[in-house]
Amino acid sequence: FRLSEEFDVTVWEAKAEIAGNVASWGWVKLFSAMKLNLPSSIPLEVGDPEAYLTGSEFRERVLLPLAELCVARGARIETSAKVAKVGRGSLLKSEGIAAVGDDRRATTEFR
Repeated sequence: FRLSEEFDVTVWEAKAEIAGNVASWGWVKLFSAMKLNLPSSIPLEVGDPEAYLTGSEFRERVLLPLAELCVARGARIETSAKVAKVGRGSLLKSEGIAAVGDDRRATTEFR
């Protein structure tokens, strides 16, 4: 797991606290095991990979430590944020698709 130095990373969280939405349903048990909810490249010790955590356990063991790790590696986390829209310049969703030979998206700044 690494944050690329070539990108300026910001995470926008709608709630006033990190993983606030998950905290609101913390009593609910996740329907998949930890091994399916966390890539092996993330350097966190979360216990049994076969465990089915509750939302609160997932937040405490994974999301909060992951947020700390991201901040330590240069990312910013802004809470109580609302994202109106994100796009690349004036490109529409169907434009600048490299798979069909149009590489404009790779060189167009975010707006």
